[in-house]
Amino acid sequence: MSNERSTRTADVLQLDKETAYQKEIDVLKKKLVEKVSLDAKVKQVQEEAKYAGNYQKPNPYSNTYNPGWRNNPNLKWNQNSSQGNQHTQQPRKPSPLEESLNQFIKMS
Repeated sequence: MSNERSTRTADVLQLDKETAYQKEIDVLKKKLVEKVSLDAKVKQVQEEAKYAGNYQKPNPYSNTYNPGWRNNPNLKWNQNSSQGNQHTQQPRKPSPLEESLNQFIKMS
């Protein structure tokens, strides 16, 4: 009897090993499927990034900016603002009536 008991125990252990191996195989299959799907997603993201990298955003000032204006002194933002002050207002010439009144005031 004791011999039969040990045989049953060996059969039970053998069954547990097979079940454990099957579970391990199932886990490895699942990991493999996840890796393959993850690789496909990574490849898709890389392709999307390459496509987006070739995209050139349109310049909002392309219709209004003239490259020739770059050399215009009136349109520059620089530290030397003396060029912008060249257009000072000249003193106005007095009218003939003002001149005659000024002469009259000086004489009196």
